[in-house]
Amino acid sequence: LEALKKAWSPVELIDTVFVRSEMNPQFAAVLLPSDLVIASRFEVELEQSAGLITVSLPYAMIEPIRGKLNAGFQSDALEVDQAWQRRVREILHAAAVNFAVGLGATEITGERLIHLRVGDVIQLDNNAEERLTGLVEGVPKFKGFRDLDFILDIPLELSVELGRTRMLVNDLLQLGQGAIVQLDKLAGEPLEIFINRKLVARGEVVVVNEKFGVRLTDIISPTERVRTLG
Repeated sequence: LEALKKAWSPVELIDTVFVRSEMNPQFAAVLLPSDLVIASRFEVELEQSAGLITVSLPYAMIEPIRGKLNAGFQSDALEVDQAWQRRVREILHAAAVNFAVGLGATEITGERLIHLRVGDVIQLDNNAEERLTGLVEGVPKFKGFRDLDFILDIPLELSVELGRTRMLVNDLLQLGQGAIVQLDKLAGEPLEIFINRKLVARGEVVVVNEKFGVRLTDIISPTERVRTLG
């Protein structure tokens, strides 16, 4: 009865009262034979047994609130599934999205497009001092500045590798003073220069003020150098 009362509460406040029960429906004289009723039938299965439950509502009860039923309603007492909310939140947090930063845009003619050459400068509509827009899935979400000054003072580990090889642990244990280890690099080949253990350049050995140095013979682009900081 309390569940029935709660189900009707968004439409109309009602009070349910138990009067009596009757096993034979023929003796349940609650309506006149000529009265209109709204009957809702439910099929119920309990283990090996099954049956029908019929809920009959007199039309005289529905008539005063028919306007509310025709208008539609929505309960404000919906239960919140916390587990479902938590699962949706976890899925959203684990989803990958595209993030892009727009440097600017401009319009050019088809003639200029055809005559573009390496070294040409295309002026964009953004000033160098203006904040840039960060786009998440194409939707503007963030504002920021193009500033690389913060990485200029970061200390980095630079190392130069003469060569390398693979050897057995037994051979490693037998190394002693005067032993010669053959490397995989030929004499005269450029040395490899690493920043934070990432290859960025190659060079040749020089001596500067009685200390070894390296003269660069090849180096990656500035963009790739910035990526090595990640």
